Amino acid sequence: MERDRASLIEEWVASLQGVQSNRVVFNDQGEIVELHVLSDDKRNPRQIVRDIETLLLVKLGINIDHKRISVVQFAKEQEASEERVTLHGLSYKLHKGTAEVSVSLAFGDKLAEVALSGPASRQNQGRLVAGATLAALKKLLSGMVDFVVEDVAQLNFARGEVVVVGLSIVTPTGEETLVGSTFVRGEAKEAVVRATLSAVNRRFGQLMG
Repeated sequence: MERDRASLIEEWVASLQGVQSNRVVFNDQGEIVELHVLSDDKRNPRQIVRDIETLLLVKLGINIDHKRISVVQFAKEQEASEERVTLHGLSYKLHKGTAEVSVSLAFGDKLAEVALSGPASRQNQGRLVAGATLAALKKLLSGMVDFVVEDVAQLNFARGEVVVVGLSIVTPTGEETLVGSTFVRGEAKEAVVRATLSAVNRRFGQLMG
């Protein structure tokens, strides 16, 4: 019965504009504790959350706390003619509790490589990879902007694993928070690089300008 109820909720949520897939998680009392949504980037995540709250209340009589809804957005594929930053090389070494990561990025004929090291805790490994990626991006931009890693997470989603990276761009005119994500296909640390690039690539041309 719980699976039938989950299927009904997921079917309704999937009908909303921008939603690509979703998964609902119940506790032992049959209450929704998590609702994970994968969407495109055409709509603000807050709008999607509000639509889900309204839909569940009106259609199914479920009053869900917005904090239990997480939205992960995937950007549209860029046009083939649009130049973007790509991963050129990635290495990762562990030695006596210390991790060292080196990330090399390419943008046209420009290359930038940065190595960072730090404690090899599980959480910090992903942050190191994201940090090295952002440092290489800053190098490509000749230091014109600063980047800050806000969070790195790996989630089970839609029968697979997704890496989500949150970061901030700091420029002389202000600060902006971006989120990038990608499915893990192969090495998780490579997925961290690609998720970081997915957040920044949409803005990289403007930053270069």
